[in-house]
Amino acid sequence: VKDMDTAVRLSENRQGKKTVALVGMSPLSCAMSPFYDDMEIAPFGDYVEIWSMNETHAFKFMKRATRWFQIHINYAQKVAKRGVREHYEWLQKNPWGIPIYMISPQKDIPKSQAYPLEIVCTLLDGVRRGEDRVKYFNSSFDYMMGLAILEKYERVEVYGFDMAGDNEFAIQKPSAEFWIGLAVGRGIEIYLPPECMLLKSNLYGGMEQGEGWQ
Repeated sequence: VKDMDTAVRLSENRQGKKTVALVGMSPLSCAMSPFYDDMEIAPFGDYVEIWSMNETHAFKFMKRATRWFQIHINYAQKVAKRGVREHYEWLQKNPWGIPIYMISPQKDIPKSQAYPLEIVCTLLDGVRRGEDRVKYFNSSFDYMMGLAILEKYERVEVYGFDMAGDNEFAIQKPSAEFWIGLAVGRGIEIYLPPECMLLKSNLYGGMEQGEGWQ
């Protein structure tokens, strides 16, 4: 985090709650993640799970993770997105020895396991398109949030996810916000850094709606 006051406040808010931090690559907040090396040196005794995805491991801010998400079929390409090389080799080495969620287990990826899609989709049983069940996953963030809800985390902190561009993020942002809303509806606390662009907009109808309208 940027300052000690924020770190202390976040620690206080985590106390007694099963907490996970979902970490993406947006430079606005990715490095603010609680990257304590291990439980013994967590400064406030609030060890937090770190879940990340894809080629995030290639960037210096990424200090550790407890689970990884690689839900692409082209994971073995020589050059991954953002020009990252040796992503496939990193998956093969799995240097942190952590579970890696994929479409299906791969013999060449240690500790890879199938993402439990059908079970996570039961979270959407209350939604139907006609008579059909809905599967609404537009990014790795959605898969991560879905699993956090399924495993009954009580607090989810979001770092390095903004989805503010006009490229593929324009498609990904609505579903990310949907999954955040689903989590909130189940009583899960969500922390977004002040810089985060998720759930951020001008107030519809304007700010001048009468006394007390803020």
